[in-house]
Amino acid sequence: MVRELGAAPLRSGEPMTVKAVECPAGEYAERLLRFLEHKGDVTLRDMRGRLGGDYAEHTLDRFFTGELEGRIISQMGYMLARDTLDVGVFGHVYTEPEHRGKGAASALMEVCMNDFNAGPGQALFCGTGSPGAQRIYARHGFVPLYPEHAPVGPQGYIKPTYAGDFAELQRIFFAPGRPTHIRMAHMGDRAKVDKVLHQSDGVRAMSERWHRVFLAAAYPDFVRIYQAVEDAKGIFAVLETDERHVVGYAFALAAGSQAEAGSKALDFLVHPNYHDEIPALIGWITDEALAGGARSVRCYLPSGDEAKVQAAREAGFGVEHSFKDYCMIGNEAVDLMVLVRPNDYDGAAGL
Repeated sequence: MVRELGAAPLRSGEPMTVKAVECPAGEYAERLLRFLEHKGDVTLRDMRGRLGGDYAEHTLDRFFTGELEGRIISQMGYMLARDTLDVGVFGHVYTEPEHRGKGAASALMEVCMNDFNAGPGQALFCGTGSPGAQRIYARHGFVPLYPEHAPVGPQGYIKPTYAGDFAELQRIFFAPGRPTHIRMAHMGDRAKVDKVLHQSDGVRAMSERWHRVFLAAAYPDFVRIYQAVEDAKGIFAVLETDERHVVGYAFALAAGSQAEAGSKALDFLVHPNYHDEIPALIGWITDEALAGGARSVRCYLPSGDEAKVQAAREAGFGVEHSFKDYCMIGNEAVDLMVLVRPNDYDGAAGL
């Protein structure tokens, strides 16, 4: 659905027509995709799915465009989980080079944030490597999440009625002791995984001893994991509290050749406040993968990741193989451990 919102005068005096685009975008989708054709393959595929309405059941995807004489010159938007309408992603900000400096992005930002503030959404997150872009974002309440990287890096806009800052938002999301359940992930979980869980202080503090390596390293972020599921490479689940906050996730995905399609690489990440839930989470996804036809499920971990290895052991996994000095963690060479659950398949029977 496309709505014309009126005109915004640019610094050049040109009247820029502003439109709101809610997915599915119909015939307008191809115009936006052509405008964003400079993006990488992963991003373009994600945008094609959103604009085509593939994720409309689980996400509210709303974009804003500026046009001159019927040609798109600037664009941005936000994406929210439809079931909770709480935290989301702001992004896909782009203005054609020949129209920069005219105030097009600032005008669209005003419209976009007014729309967001009028709705139920509570927080938006983005990232930028441009101090100039950050100045535009800052005028609308975005602040750097990590002062050591300011003014660039991850940015957040949080309504003060929801949380005073990102630290308080984390306390809300990851408050310990909440009842949890496991379900398959959907695209509405993206912001909760990539922008809240991955950027949380607790997960960042684990980064030196909690790595994703070998086959699982093909899936570093939510969109790549989700697209692998769309390609029938396996499954992806989240650990969610009763308040609908995602506190962890796990996947079992193929990352090799077609001949290896039945062998799934398992990996997982859980906020430290919920590490006791890891055995149940990875046990659940392993059972689901095997029930769905996987021939084997293996977890590949550096031996130096003691806490992660221990969590896998508590879920019943044992070491099948070990490759000496395979990984470099900082300046330290550590073994790559291949872990499986005994008796899940014939090859593990000797563990």
